Amino acid sequence: MGVSAFILPLFTTPVVYGLLYERTTGKRTTPLAVMKTYVPGYFWLLIKMYLPAMFVAAMPMMLSPTFAGEGHFFVILITFSIIYIFVIPCYFVTGQQSGAIFLGLSFLARNFSLCTPILLTVVLLEAAMLVIERNGAQLLETGPALFGLIDISAYLAASIIDYILFIMLVLILR
Repeated sequence: MGVSAFILPLFTTPVVYGLLYERTTGKRTTPLAVMKTYVPGYFWLLIKMYLPAMFVAAMPMMLSPTFAGEGHFFVILITFSIIYIFVIPCYFVTGQQSGAIFLGLSFLARNFSLCTPILLTVVLLEAAMLVIERNGAQLLETGPALFGLIDISAYLAASIIDYILFIMLVLILR
């Protein structure tokens, strides 16, 4: 289950985003066509965004072992998750992954005060995910069924909110 839990979202997320984008723009297409159109560029965009993010996030721990476990890694990854929320719609709207990072960052910078509700939503979602991840062992001790219910409910809610934010930003960026 571990490998499939990691690989499956890598393929389903861009397909769902692509289908949502196509529906939002009034186009009708098949999941296979969406996969061919968006998945390769989506992967390259993720690599371009998250390889530097992971390197920057791990840098304090590599430079000084005293930074290990102090949350720097998670703060930096949450920052890149916030950026991701603005970059991905730019990729789908333009159809090019090369300028999507710049467009997403410039949109966020120009409209920072207007984006505050979106930013707070993403920060709260990421914080909830971290709390569940950090307290998973304690929740598992209270009952595996309760842990499973909380875990699935949190990820389902986060996914739905993520897709709603995606649709909102696509409509704004068009």
